[in-house]
Amino acid sequence: MADDFAVELRRRRRRACAVRLSDGRLVAARVAATPLSRLRGLLGRRPPHPALLLTRCHDIHTCGMSAPIDVAFLSGEGQVVKVERAVPPGQRVFAGVLACDESASVLERFSQMGAWVEKGDYPLVPSSL
Repeated sequence: MADDFAVELRRRRRRACAVRLSDGRLVAARVAATPLSRLRGLLGRRPPHPALLLTRCHDIHTCGMSAPIDVAFLSGEGQVVKVERAVPPGQRVFAGVLACDESASVLERFSQMGAWVEKGDYPLVPSSL
């Protein structure tokens, strides 16, 4: 896998990828690789909606969101370096809660009961890149 999986996703113009959750299940994720799609994120969408991978991103907000979200910050190698669960709507980047300087991408989904990714995981399935 490339040093930065996001570069590979953009190069191949992927719009979706597979994510392995901590319980081993695979789920689909959409890829937001353009500035506009990253800015929008999950805004205006409602559960259930696939997870979303925001490439070239290290901070997010939940202003205008309709529901809480789960967030995972990924390094350039695709390893989860920080996880936030059930982040409520209306949150901005403050005190580093919704930001991670060491991340290259962010994986987010609407909060749900059940498995999510955990710190140290490599959740992106290489065959989907």
